[in-house]
Amino acid sequence: MCVGLAIGLVKKDKGTVGLDALVRFIVMNASLGAMLDIFKPEGVEAIDTGVIGSIVIGCIVVFLHSKYGNIQLPQFLGFFGGSRFIPIISALCSIFIAGIFFLIWPSFQNILVIIGGKIASLGPIGTFFYGFLLRLTGAVGLHHTIYPLFWYTELGGTAIVSGMEVVGAQNIFFAELADATHTGLYTHWTRFFAGRFATKEAFAKATGRGIGKLSFQHIEVLPNEKGAPTIIAKGYEASDIFVSITHSRDYAAAQVVIANK
Repeated sequence: MCVGLAIGLVKKDKGTVGLDALVRFIVMNASLGAMLDIFKPEGVEAIDTGVIGSIVIGCIVVFLHSKYGNIQLPQFLGFFGGSRFIPIISALCSIFIAGIFFLIWPSFQNILVIIGGKIASLGPIGTFFYGFLLRLTGAVGLHHTIYPLFWYTELGGTAIVSGMEVVGAQNIFFAELADATHTGLYTHWTRFFAGRFATKEAFAKATGRGIGKLSFQHIEVLPNEKGAPTIIAKGYEASDIFVSITHSRDYAAAQVVIANK
């Protein structure tokens, strides 16, 4: 996500910025690991910033490239000016960000767990809160800042699956699917993305291929300018795709019709 965010936000040199974002994300995580080894904070075995760390690093790298890409340094430092300045300053920023995460992440992580538990305990109201935020940010094209927090962080819940703690609604869903001993419905977690998965499966069946020959990763469900769900899939750009999603307390269902022009 770090690389995709950087490439999507920057206006030029997308390849360079994407690579720089990847390297800085690695530098940040390596710095966090070194700090854990040096200071050994009690009760903290690892710090995984996940999607939040990706968003922060991606935005920082884009800002640095946009603001300092053509910077002119004094003559005796001229070799380090321009594009050479960015890797230096972005590396320093990555280490600084790692220090901030090292200080605040354990407490912030606990806050996410508490909020996630509150949202889960609210039932349908919690689901409405998630959907409201998703539609609100989707109106300005920022929906990708909301759903990853529920899908991949403690905000989407935590669960013990196969003896291991799993965080994030989608991660829990896939872990439960992979656990042959798990029984029961997944409605506690899948309510944060059930409609999209139902839509993807309906689209795959409408193509006549089905899931397996057409992967979930090849199908993207996004709201249009009016908030209605739309489907983007390679090879179907010229087709009219009509989508309908409905929810009940425990189930999500979707219908997809493909009309070739």
